[in-house]
Amino acid sequence: MKIFYKILFVLSITLITLYISSCFRFRGDKIKIGASFADTSSIEARQIIKGFSFADDSIKTKSEIIIVSANNDTLEQINQIKDLIKNQKIDILLVHCVNELRAQGFLDVAETNDIPIISMLNIPFGRQVYGYITPDYFLTAKFQSQYVVDATGGRGNVIILAGNSFSDMYSTLTYRNVDYLRKFPNINIVFQKFYNFPKQIEPDVDSLLNLWNNNIQAIVANNDEIILKAVEVLKRKKLEKKIITVGAGCSPLAIQAILNNELSMSVDLNYEDIGAKVLTAAIDMMYLTPLKDNGLKYTNDEQKVSWLLSDVKAYNVRNIKHLTNKN
Repeated sequence: MKIFYKILFVLSITLITLYISSCFRFRGDKIKIGASFADTSSIEARQIIKGFSFADDSIKTKSEIIIVSANNDTLEQINQIKDLIKNQKIDILLVHCVNELRAQGFLDVAETNDIPIISMLNIPFGRQVYGYITPDYFLTAKFQSQYVVDATGGRGNVIILAGNSFSDMYSTLTYRNVDYLRKFPNINIVFQKFYNFPKQIEPDVDSLLNLWNNNIQAIVANNDEIILKAVEVLKRKKLEKKIITVGAGCSPLAIQAILNNELSMSVDLNYEDIGAKVLTAAIDMMYLTPLKDNGLKYTNDEQKVSWLLSDVKAYNVRNIKHLTNKN
């Protein structure tokens, strides 16, 4: 009887081990990571890729990364991910979706082949991923709104220009700004709009300034690309030093605009930190180590996903040189 129980115990341990290894397995000495980006030429993607090198050596030595760019083409991204899974034999997928609403094509393939996914910057709607990493948009919104409050004395007319309406991160940032600014009764949000087509931004800003006879105290945008389009309108009207302008991203063009006193402030979203954290998360996941999400969860299709945030910092003309020296 004792021998029977010993055999049963050994079999149980073996089955558990096989089960775990079948869930998250890697085939070689290193974990093969597929990293699919919507567009590797974007500033965000370039900085995330650079950030991979900032992960601890203990993480980098365990990983092999294959990077592909979908060139903002959903079908191309689906085909590339199928190739990563079926032909490149990756163990885990990092993905920045071209279109969160059309991700089913590669999610099904990943699920069938037991390939775990970590989302970067955006998240496929309605489907389970194991981790989600973005800039800290909660703190970003607070930095942006507080700057507007301090610079305007908590009074005046404010325009909010948002990015793609399908983006969870832009929605989060926009509504956090709105919630924060509405705490100040003398601040009036006179216009708020999501822009799926950036070409409409400059005409809208021009029309709003005319409508309000230039009586606008601040313009807040989800990202630097949007706010710099607004700045161009202000420059044509010689208002760039009179109206507060706030962006996010600290892109090279935004940094230069701050140095030129054309843009009031931007928030560094620290995409390099995202690169280091997402690579670490991928290795942790394959070794069945809980992700370091500090208890923060994102609800996706009624399932809670570990949500990791990058460290962010606000920059204006007084401290922007610290960022330029860092870079």
